[in-house]
Amino acid sequence: MKRDTEIIRDLLLWLLDDPRSSGPAPFGASSNVPFPAEGEADLSGEFWDPFESEAFAIAEAPGLLSPGSNPHPVSLGEIPAVQDHFQALIKRRLRLEIERRPPLFPWEHEVQDYPEWLTKDAVAPLWIEHLRTLKLPTLPDDVMTALLERCQALASQPLKTGVRLVKAVEELFPEQPQTLENVARLVLTPAYRSGRTELPTLDYSAANTQQQVALTMLAAQEIFSALSLPLSPQAPTVQRQWTTPLGLLTLTATYLPGGNGRIQIQAVLPQAGYLQLADSQAERSQPGELVTILEAPISGQIYPLTVGLLEPQEEPLQFSLLWLDEQNS
Repeated sequence: MKRDTEIIRDLLLWLLDDPRSSGPAPFGASSNVPFPAEGEADLSGEFWDPFESEAFAIAEAPGLLSPGSNPHPVSLGEIPAVQDHFQALIKRRLRLEIERRPPLFPWEHEVQDYPEWLTKDAVAPLWIEHLRTLKLPTLPDDVMTALLERCQALASQPLKTGVRLVKAVEELFPEQPQTLENVARLVLTPAYRSGRTELPTLDYSAANTQQQVALTMLAAQEIFSALSLPLSPQAPTVQRQWTTPLGLLTLTATYLPGGNGRIQIQAVLPQAGYLQLADSQAERSQPGELVTILEAPISGQIYPLTVGLLEPQEEPLQFSLLWLDEQNS
């Protein structure tokens, strides 16, 4: 078994070894990075390392690498300061080795650059799972995510249905205004007039632009419906359920007559969260029921209703609440 002094000596020899040597690198990767020529010292470049010059000074200490040359060899174990410096030297050299010869994954033969999207969170947002339960065309997750965000932003705006559909998908199809308008008219045509009995089963990636616009508009139409809570004297209660990986979110909106009337929103949350309607907000620190009240709702006005969960830190989900009295219903 090697003595401590022999192990230290071997480590120092490795530290002083030329990184350009053809011997195996610690991580098995090759490097094409140029190094200064023999005898040259590039003090300003990235390859100059002040620790290396100190390594030579330590290694050339009498008796360290050549014990026979000194009747009293240096014992590093008896010099704590030298030990600390030696450990720092090893860490620095290992870091330089990793930078010069980056480690490879098992499937790699050389260092590769990967596209930026691989570094992003590959998990679909919290609210996307529910959309997979609806009768929607099959869309890529990134398209569905962008569509949901856009529909939430537009749900509380007083827009005509056709305009709303166009605005929901126009960012996905820039410079296609005429196509968007034409497809919107087709999507809004009642099924009994268009002959459409079910949603298309086209592969989105293989569809042409007009087909992709139609698929996204049909999806947007269903998302707007899922985000809408319309109330009237004839339909004083409406409920929406939203499936999440954490459990089921249930919203119930009820019109309560008397005086100027009021609307009660009851939410059953799968996690700690909050509920916000107009100037009223309710919050709870655990799963369960939340209630908030909207006093004297104005007929025809759209009220944004925000539901958020405290964990995980996702963007909240925004619904739209609409009250229509008898004169406007």
